[in-house]
Amino acid sequence: MANETTNTRLIGHKMQTPRFDRQRSRNPAVMVVKIVFSAGLIAWLLATRVECDKVLVEFAGVHVGWLAAAASLHLTGLLISSLRWQVLLRAQDIRQSLGRLFSYYLVGHFFNMFLPTRVGGDLVRIYDTSRDHGSAVQPIAVVLVERISGMLTMLFMAAIVLLLRIDIGFDYMDRIPGVHIGILVFFLGLATVPLLLHPRLETLVTGMMNRCRVPVKLTIKIHAIFDAFRLYGKTPAALAAALGWGALLQINYIVHYWFLAKALGLGIPLAFFLVIIPIRTITLMLPFFINGIGLREFFDVTAFGFLGIGNHTAVAFSELAWLVQIVLAIFGGVYYALRRKRAQR
Repeated sequence: MANETTNTRLIGHKMQTPRFDRQRSRNPAVMVVKIVFSAGLIAWLLATRVECDKVLVEFAGVHVGWLAAAASLHLTGLLISSLRWQVLLRAQDIRQSLGRLFSYYLVGHFFNMFLPTRVGGDLVRIYDTSRDHGSAVQPIAVVLVERISGMLTMLFMAAIVLLLRIDIGFDYMDRIPGVHIGILVFFLGLATVPLLLHPRLETLVTGMMNRCRVPVKLTIKIHAIFDAFRLYGKTPAALAAALGWGALLQINYIVHYWFLAKALGLGIPLAFFLVIIPIRTITLMLPFFINGIGLREFFDVTAFGFLGIGNHTAVAFSELAWLVQIVLAIFGGVYYALRRKRAQR
């Protein structure tokens, strides 16, 4: 059921048409920095480590069957994400059809790919859900739970692979120092997750906001978000179901990249991607690049280098994964354009 405290704390929520075209444009210096970092890293790779013609040769040898399988898994991932989203929304007493949520995820994927930030899709999904529901508080809490649980699930699977010393294609104990320390820090951090549901964290955050003289309306909304967030502690069945869908989503995500490697004729162990993809995902969250452009290629060149795979193949893998996402994102953009056209009518 919806939290009554949350409802009483909401203040005059007004729905407005989102101006995604203006996002980040108010600070052109930020965009300049991102362009410099992305373009600079790409230029360095092309000048010192990668030749474009050899990357094109790698593309010419792509196995279409494996590529189609990888693309289908990416689309399946959006469906699984929608199912998890539906479960989390129901715990907040928000009822949405799976088809509608899938369309929202498809549109969000479009904005993730074409806005110069990796959270644009989340903002779109929050807006779409709040437009239907009348409040942005619960959708924000849902997206936070999605993001946190998804990242922890990926890291947990990677930690298990490393602890069990499963073969990932190279001896990471010798070539990557501090692996055990990293695993220990992760599990210690995992043990602190329940503290996110503790009322004292809310008191600490809102107390800091009051000392910084944050507007009262924003402070009240933060209280409401904490209320919605703690609701999952009272609905363990919903949270367990969401975690189950989340685990399936992460496995689907990992296998998607494994299939892309097979499309390039690479016999890389699946366990390699179970470890590398979570680190890759976190790395691409760095805010100094435009959607990870440049950083993505650099990371893959470095990671594949541990397996003795050439730079050109690694870059081809990066661009192949990016192209699959772009193609699906275009469908989301077309749907968004049609939706706006219908709304204008």
